[in-house]
Amino acid sequence: MIEALGAPAWKAALAAFFVAIAGILLARLAGEISWGLAGGSFAVALLAAVAAAWAASRSIASELAPITRAVAALARGERPPRLSEGRKDSFGALALSVDEAGAARARADRQAIVEMLELRAILDHAAEGIIVLGEEGRVQLINGAARQIFDAPADAAGKLLVEITRNPGVQQFLDGLRARSGRTQIDLELPDPEIRYIRIVGGLVPGSADLPERIVLLVSDVSDLRRLERARIDFVANASHELKTPLASILGYAETLHDDPELDAPTRARFQEVILRNARRLQDLVDDLLRLARMESSSTAFHLEQLDLREVVRTVVTLRSSDAATRSVELHCDLPTLPVALTADREALLQCVDNLVGNAIKYTPTGRSVSVSLLADDESAKIVVSDTGVGIAPEHLPRIFERFYRADPGRGRETGGTGLGLAIAKHAATLHGGTIEVESELGKGSRFEVILPLART
Repeated sequence: MIEALGAPAWKAALAAFFVAIAGILLARLAGEISWGLAGGSFAVALLAAVAAAWAASRSIASELAPITRAVAALARGERPPRLSEGRKDSFGALALSVDEAGAARARADRQAIVEMLELRAILDHAAEGIIVLGEEGRVQLINGAARQIFDAPADAAGKLLVEITRNPGVQQFLDGLRARSGRTQIDLELPDPEIRYIRIVGGLVPGSADLPERIVLLVSDVSDLRRLERARIDFVANASHELKTPLASILGYAETLHDDPELDAPTRARFQEVILRNARRLQDLVDDLLRLARMESSSTAFHLEQLDLREVVRTVVTLRSSDAATRSVELHCDLPTLPVALTADREALLQCVDNLVGNAIKYTPTGRSVSVSLLADDESAKIVVSDTGVGIAPEHLPRIFERFYRADPGRGRETGGTGLGLAIAKHAATLHGGTIEVESELGKGSRFEVILPLART
């Protein structure tokens, strides 16, 4: 009977009871049994029906119990044990359906875990900072880049964003985002330990019945962009100024020569000399700008070759000997006896060393000396240019490699410099994987060192 149960157990038992009663009544009407025996049979049939219904109910309950527990586990998000293995009864199909639901839930859970791990990996390795804010502007998620930008603590989750950024303007920015009337971008200035510029771009994620409204922020450190922009502005201003001065001289003297053809020969010659000197200065400035642009351009192909660094230094000293003699400055050169092999762009290194030696001669008074030496070991070579000239004040040392920066602007222009020599020297050293260092003391001179890695054999 249990195998045939497709209706509740009590209905099956009740049907059996009525069949038994009908049989008893028919037997009594036929005179086969007495009323007393019929009553006893009726009582026995009733008890049997109740017992059968109770047994069937207990059997069904015991069969349904593990299925009920499995469904409850699924509802809690757990995966129940398999139920359908080896079952051939009427509940096998139900158990199989529960097993399939559990397997589908397990697959969904595994996929969710994989996606969560992938998302976490993407967020942690993203170059940009990402922050998700929940209610009251508290941090729900912050990735590694954002932690680094703001130097956020490990327990940043749950804190207010204004606590992490330490900038009161952030709260106004978030309030504007929520009201959908504020800016979607804000630039912050963080003064620790040096000024940094942070850009935050925000977006509002609408809430739902289950989730509150959230704010997603993209955080970028734009300090380098700000510095590049400032450098570009300074470069344009300085280049314009450097070009304007000789152009003004050329134009003024040329107009005088043009407007006054009766000028005496000595004055005319002096004016022509001024025009020629300033034209050469313009030519030098344009040449240096082109050299610097070539070195700064990553797309420019340098002519790398195997060379002996002694030959580069010796060539520069030979070319600059006449300048030193003209200024009555002693120029010394000390080179090693063995070759110093290097893979490099010969013209770039020549320009680097020539600018350093030329500056040393320009800023060394008559009667003093400039020395150029080359040192080498198994790993690197060091070109040292020392002078006994005017020296550089300590406050100028950090900036002397900037384009157009002059520690003494008047003297620099007086000697015909373009203000780009040291910038070119530094770029040339950097392009070869090297560095350039300087030590100086006012009134005692300066010492420049170019350190270059040697070619490995």
